[in-house]
Amino acid sequence: MARAANIPDESFPFGLLGYPVLQAADILLPRAHLVPVGKDNEAHVEVAREIARRFNGQYGEVFPIPDAMIGDTPTLIGTDGKAKMSKSLGNAIMLSDDEKAVTRKVRGMYTDPNRIHADIPGTVEGNPVFAYHEVFNPNREEVEDLQTRYRAGTVAMSR
Repeated sequence: MARAANIPDESFPFGLLGYPVLQAADILLPRAHLVPVGKDNEAHVEVAREIARRFNGQYGEVFPIPDAMIGDTPTLIGTDGKAKMSKSLGNAIMLSDDEKAVTRKVRGMYTDPNRIHADIPGTVEGNPVFAYHEVFNPNREEVEDLQTRYRAGTVAMSR
């Protein structure tokens, strides 16, 4: 039996080919038209689009061709400040987390390694706490005030 070019003799891990197909199934089976995803999962929607086109070409119009909907925040840094939020990296706040778990995760967030005391000016840029404020805190005035006071080293002081 002839071997296809560029395919190693070792077996392929299932995830290499199976995971994208499983993601496509999650999109296609409910016949989704619009799929909310982060920027890092946009490729999965494209695979689903291709599978839907090919399936529909063979069997008629069964699946809609889904579009990706990437929100205002295409990725969110994890609580460790090192990489994007990911449950597999253990740096995520889950929707299923109770209040106690969220509080523990937020209090343990990476912030600014040079700011060891509350009266030391800190850096807002790259600080996950402020990234989360930017995304989730609708009170823009409060966010700007916290940033200003953090940079000045006065955030811990009452106003």
